[in-house]
Amino acid sequence: MNYPGYTLVRREDCPEQHGVLTVLNHDVSGATVLLVENEDTNKAFGIGFGTFPSDDTGVFHILEHSVLAGSEKYPVTSPFLQLLKSSMASFLNAMTFPDKTVYPFATPNETDFRNLMDVYLNAVFCPLAMVDKAVFEQEGWHRDADGTVSGVVYNEMQGALASPDAQLQNALERAMFPDTAYGFVSGGDPASIPALTYEKYQRVYRRHYSADNCCITLYGKMDMADKLARLDQDYLSKMPKAAARPRLTMQDEQPGAFVELPYYTDQPKPDEVQCALAWYTGAFADRERQLGVEILLGALLSTNSSPLKAALLAEQLGADIDIGFDDSTLQPTLELLLRGATVDSARKFAPAVRKAVDELLKTGIPHDLLLAALNEAEFASLERPGSLPDGVLDAINAATGWLHTGDAALLLHTDKLFAALRSKLEEGWFDTLLRELFAPAPVQVLQIPTAPKTEDAAAPARTDGKLVLEHPLTAADLGRCHPAAPPLCRQPVPEFLL
Repeated sequence: MNYPGYTLVRREDCPEQHGVLTVLNHDVSGATVLLVENEDTNKAFGIGFGTFPSDDTGVFHILEHSVLAGSEKYPVTSPFLQLLKSSMASFLNAMTFPDKTVYPFATPNETDFRNLMDVYLNAVFCPLAMVDKAVFEQEGWHRDADGTVSGVVYNEMQGALASPDAQLQNALERAMFPDTAYGFVSGGDPASIPALTYEKYQRVYRRHYSADNCCITLYGKMDMADKLARLDQDYLSKMPKAAARPRLTMQDEQPGAFVELPYYTDQPKPDEVQCALAWYTGAFADRERQLGVEILLGALLSTNSSPLKAALLAEQLGADIDIGFDDSTLQPTLELLLRGATVDSARKFAPAVRKAVDELLKTGIPHDLLLAALNEAEFASLERPGSLPDGVLDAINAATGWLHTGDAALLLHTDKLFAALRSKLEEGWFDTLLRELFAPAPVQVLQIPTAPKTEDAAAPARTDGKLVLEHPLTAADLGRCHPAAPPLCRQPVPEFLL
């Protein structure tokens, strides 16, 4: 097939998506484009940018809000809110992740699709915010006449970072990733947001919102040639490649790192201590291993009667144990969280996990539990339970795979992974995986309810480089949980704005 203006990387059947995948590179701009051609009439579009925080100012969160506030071709206030009134879209939104920002939509109507695609592209590539400081001040921060700081993102994050779970997660992320983007608050810390200047905001936009730093997905039953031509003629052909696109860096692992932090509350209770333990699970690109971790956690920790969780609960160290697993980042992680503990019992949590794992390995993981967890994970991957349209989920997955490996189609293929893991059920492969995962000392954060001090010195905001911040109220957004996990894990949630 011919793709004028694009170079074909590969074209392949994809049974999981009930169609054909085509990966293209745009010749002038360097943009990656993924076509998912199938019979789904709920057509979808998504464009994702690699966005890597270098401080806690929440610049990418503010940019996400800002580009939705009008563009050169659509210079109206809140064009997306206007679209909601007339569009037939089944999904229309934008999302900020710790390492990317994605703008997807889905609609069954062809005319609506063409209009929405142009609005989205004009918004991200030609936002009025780059020439109108008022947008930055409205969406990010400004100082009112009485001296108080306000702004949409600033106000939002004050609430988002107030909970003990959010503070615990933020501390855990910093302990695990002290030298990379994942250690910062992608949503923005109110203590740091006012340090963001309009000039830096503009520079960050120009650096990251470039065509060679994006992955575009077109999904469903549509005239792909027409959409590719529109992309090329109206936008991509006008955007030559930059000298070099921004890249994520790898973090040296931090086994054994320990952080103790207070949670300030007027009524501290000794039995509301929380203890989080976390481990790195290997390379993102090793999808067989990451899927194996998912299945392992499902078999051993998904319910109170699962063997590893049952053994830990029997120790009576706290009220409950939650699990979290995030395999969407460059360095995936898993987490165990002990809730409702005391200081003494929380300190026993890591040794108890080590003991329970060792005991389980003496007899081996029950085959029937692994098989059931594998079947459940495979069913979920095919049926895709949840509220996101298939095309929107594919756009997010395409941006994730492209970002970490350069392969936009990587996460859309699962059949061979499940087949390979099914063949390993009898080989002791999962026992080896369990042993490897929990062999290193965990990163540990102990959170202790504490009465507020009468005079707290102001903590330095992390706004330039890697300043150490001793601030009790900073945290990441809410946790995006793995489907099989309870509601807590390391990955901040994509934020839905509309």
